[in-house]
Amino acid sequence: GLPFFATYAWVGIWTSAFMIYLGLAGASQLIRYCTRFTDEIFNGLLSVNFIYEALSSLRRNFVLADPMNLTMPFVSLGMAWTAFWSTMG
Repeated sequence: GLPFFATYAWVGIWTSAFMIYLGLAGASQLIRYCTRFTDEIFNGLLSVNFIYEALSSLRRNFVLADPMNLTMPFVSLGMAWTAFWSTMG
């Protein structure tokens, strides 16, 4: 594989150069094209990602649990259910 720190350093150098170029070129004026719709779509995608990760974690608890002792998966499911309903009310 690739050496981590060298690759990490080159990514940082490339990103720095790219951001300096965008700053000098006046790319910040393009922000006027970012509407509320763009913001809402991005926030929606973030929400979907968090919900997916939470549900996959709950599923993983049941998959990895001992079939004879499902206490912990049901405790985590109960906590998730309580947190969900407490924020919806």
